[in-house]
Amino acid sequence: YQNEVLPVDVPRFGMTAGLPVTLEGLVGANGTVWGLDHFGYSGPYTVLDEKFGFTADNVYEQVTKLLI
Repeated sequence: YQNEVLPVDVPRFGMTAGLPVTLEGLVGANGTVWGLDHFGYSGPYTVLDEKFGFTADNVYEQVTKLLI
């Protein structure tokens, strides 16, 4: 079932506010994961999203790199 939903030959992009390792099994060798390698920061999510790259522009850039 997983191979039907997530075909192996299609590039996959995963994004998590946690550790990238949590999605690496799903994206596989043909994909990449954008995530955090640290924890413990606090503040408004809008400020943290901007600081850590969880913005539309950055996600677009990361996905474009994967597809090129």
